[in-house]
Amino acid sequence: MRLAIITLTSGGVFTAKRLKRIMPDATLYTLNKHVEDGFLEIQPSLHELVGKLFKTYEGIVFIMATGIVVRTIAPFIQHKTVDPAIMVMDEKGAFVISLLSGHIGRANEWTIEIASQLRAMPVITTASDVNGKMAVDTLAELLGCSIQNMEQAKRITARIIENEKIGVLSDLPLVTSLYTQFTMLEGDVNQERLDGEEIKGLIIISKENPKTFNIPQVWLTPKDLVVGIGCKRGKTKEELMEALYGAFKTCGVSMKRLNKLVTVDIKKDEIGLLELVKELKVPLECVPRQAIRAIEEQFEGSEFVEKTLGIKSVSEPCGYIGSGQGKCLLPKQKLAGITISIWEKCVQQEEI
Repeated sequence: MRLAIITLTSGGVFTAKRLKRIMPDATLYTLNKHVEDGFLEIQPSLHELVGKLFKTYEGIVFIMATGIVVRTIAPFIQHKTVDPAIMVMDEKGAFVISLLSGHIGRANEWTIEIASQLRAMPVITTASDVNGKMAVDTLAELLGCSIQNMEQAKRITARIIENEKIGVLSDLPLVTSLYTQFTMLEGDVNQERLDGEEIKGLIIISKENPKTFNIPQVWLTPKDLVVGIGCKRGKTKEELMEALYGAFKTCGVSMKRLNKLVTVDIKKDEIGLLELVKELKVPLECVPRQAIRAIEEQFEGSEFVEKTLGIKSVSEPCGYIGSGQGKCLLPKQKLAGITISIWEKCVQQEEI
């Protein structure tokens, strides 16, 4: 998790350093008069800095009064699906508050972790957590799924909190221990059955467009697609995005199922790829060339690629490895110095 820690006081600097010890990759910010080794200056202003961090960081810990934080972040809040996790601490490190993006952004999870490490009191106010219930967005996170309709997810979560009977209908193998608060539905499911079992809401986990019923329902789509990608040096984020969208359109699958991009290790610093995965909010996995050489004979190769990189191919072997030797849905596509293949992950039942 890319985390920023911001404080305005000398006492907050001390707490920020304690937090840095358990989160060594975090970036620390404070006012000029408190800057010391390991800290960056808040500039040109707190407001402008936070505006930038909202776009580039997955989480921000503010060590200051909650009122300051609320007024500062208000202009930048968009939606729970894109906002970073926001946590607030007092300068003594006695309390940790999950303020924004508790579920999807994982602020609740990080609040509990920080509080545990610093022996602080976690403060979590999301209704599902307070009542010991699993919200739809929490379930989606656990399953590695994307939510197709957030408004419906809210409606179902509200019914979960009210102890109404919620059914789960899945095309995928599931570990039922995750679903003790739900009613698992197997076999033929129709409206008459739902009415007879008094199901008041439905969670559908499927790769395909689900059937519609006369009760609130939310569709979760597994993020099970891996893209193997190669490109010439200097390809821009825009060029790569255009090629990626084109490949998904050709394949006839939703981009919401995208799990990660996989490329060769020599491309780990490719600016266009790094900007692409940041915008898509997916990881970039880099495969060692040695691993590619071990399987490259299974795929069509290129003399040019072999002379340049020392391997015969990039997108297909990377997709194959990154998907756990999964199923190829779209063989290598070539577009102006970019190669893309799409793979469906090989998922074991115990994973979900």
